[in-house]
Amino acid sequence: RKVYAGKLTYAENWDCYDKVPFWKSLDYIGVDAYFPISEKESPTKKELMTSWNPIVHKLSNVSQLNNKPILFTEYGYRSIHNASKRPWDFNQNGNIDEDAQVIALQALYESVWEKDFFAGGFLWKWYPSHATSGGSSDKKFTVQNKKAEQIVRFQYAK
Repeated sequence: RKVYAGKLTYAENWDCYDKVPFWKSLDYIGVDAYFPISEKESPTKKELMTSWNPIVHKLSNVSQLNNKPILFTEYGYRSIHNASKRPWDFNQNGNIDEDAQVIALQALYESVWEKDFFAGGFLWKWYPSHATSGGSSDKKFTVQNKKAEQIVRFQYAK
């Protein structure tokens, strides 16, 4: 803090963010939010939101314990079947499924985004060359030129 006057955070993985001993020294609790929230190939938004409930409860508890807001330092889903099974796994096989990406993002936004303890998040991944990024044949994390782009645009416009 003697060198940098801005806000500070640290990005910890979804499976161990509650074990960081120095959150109170920072401004935000940073979580790479690739929580596995369904084993199903094509879960419903309601099923995913139900899976978010215990995660949201734990995020809230960690936030209260440290008196710091939660910031998703990374979050996102690929546009494939099983997108919410192992969201961190960029090598996971699956058929293209833009709806799975949309539903997973909607569930995240509706479950977490408006909570008092939540400060926001950084979507993974957005490319600078928008016109040539993503698209309906792309299985990667980007929402660019996919159905999910409108969901993200709406959320960030709020």
